[in-house]
Amino acid sequence: MPSSAWLLFSSELCELGCGAESNLRFQHQGKLQSQLQSSERLTSLPSSAWTAAVGDDDEQKNFMQMHDEQKNFMQMRACQGTEEGQFRGESECHTENPKLYWFRSVRGGFNNLRIEFENAVSIAAVTKRTLVIPPPSACGHGVGEFREPMTWDMDKLAAVISVEIGNRSFDEVAADSCVLPKCGSPAFQEYSKLPQHADVNVYAAIDWNGYHHWQYTADQMQVADRAIQNGLLYKPKFELAALQKLKSLGLKPAGFIGIHLRRGDFVLQRSTASASTIVATLKDLGEQLPILIATDGARDDPVIQSLSEQLRLHLTQDVYTDEDDYTRIVEDQLMVAAGKYFIGSDTSTFSAGIHAMRLRIYSAKPVFDLKLRNLQH
Repeated sequence: MPSSAWLLFSSELCELGCGAESNLRFQHQGKLQSQLQSSERLTSLPSSAWTAAVGDDDEQKNFMQMHDEQKNFMQMRACQGTEEGQFRGESECHTENPKLYWFRSVRGGFNNLRIEFENAVSIAAVTKRTLVIPPPSACGHGVGEFREPMTWDMDKLAAVISVEIGNRSFDEVAADSCVLPKCGSPAFQEYSKLPQHADVNVYAAIDWNGYHHWQYTADQMQVADRAIQNGLLYKPKFELAALQKLKSLGLKPAGFIGIHLRRGDFVLQRSTASASTIVATLKDLGEQLPILIATDGARDDPVIQSLSEQLRLHLTQDVYTDEDDYTRIVEDQLMVAAGKYFIGSDTSTFSAGIHAMRLRIYSAKPVFDLKLRNLQH
C-alpha cells in the first residue's frame, strides 16, 4: 500500500490504543453495516498476474486501497469497542474447547496474509486454542477469493494445533457477547493472561514484523516457533510442481542461485537494485552457478535484459502455461527457495516469505546456505 496511506492507517490504530484497552465504541451498528456494505460495492481491483501492487500515479487503485484500509480500521475499531461492555465473562461463557477467531485484513497481498496467519497460529499454539479459519475473502495481487487450505498442508497444521474451518463472519463474531475481543496491536498483548475457558477474537493479528518481538516468554516463543516450523508448509502438490518446473529448466535443488527481484511497484514507489548491484552481489558469493529469478518485471525490463546479457539466467515466468496467478505465487516461492543461495529484494514480504520457507524446508540440510541476503539499493 502507499506509504502515506499506511502511515495514516497506523496512526489511527494507535489512537485506539496500539494494543491497550480502548474505551472507543461503535454505538451504532447500523452505521457500521451501511459503511461496510458501501465499501463492498466498490469495483474489484483488476487481476493482472502477480505483478505486485500499484503505482502512486494510479488514482483509481489508490482510491480502492484507501477504502480497504478504512474497512480494516472500521472493523478493528468495532472489535475493540465491544471489549468492556459486551463480553459477559468467563464464568458465563465457559467452554472446554476455547476458540481463537481470526480474520484476514482487507485485500492484503499474499505474503501479508501469510504473516497474519503465522501470527494467528502462534497465538493459538501459545494459548492452546482451536484456530478458526475464517470464510474466504479477497486477496490482493490478482489472487481473488482466498482461504488458507488452498495453500497450506492442513494435515501438518492439525498435527501441531487444533484447527477448525469456520463459517462465521466478522460481524457475527464481533456481535457475540461470549467472544472476548483482543484486537489491538499484538505486540502489546499479554496473551498468557487471557481467560483459559473463553473464546477470543484477535481480528487480523496485524503485525507484519511477525511475532518474535511480542510479549511471549522464552517457553512460549519455542511453542510458537515449533508450530510455525512444523505446521505451516505448502501443500505437496505445489512442492511437486515446483520441482518438476526446476527439472524442466535443467536445475535441481542447491544447484543454482535463487533471486527475487521485485520491479513493478518498487520502480515507481521505492528504489530497486540495478543490474550492476545484482552482479556484484553474485560475485561476492564466489561461486558460479545458474541463476533463477522470480520477478514481476517483464523480459524486456532493462535490468533483466542487462542481466541476461551477463549471466546464465532463467526466469520462473518462462515455465508457466495456464496456471493461475495464485499458483504462480506459491510455486515461484518454492522454486527460488530451492537455490543453494537466495538473494531477496529489501523490504519485500515476498522475499521474506521465501526466506521463511527455506528455513522450514532446508534447515537440516547443510548444503543450503540459509543466510538471508537482500539486494541493497
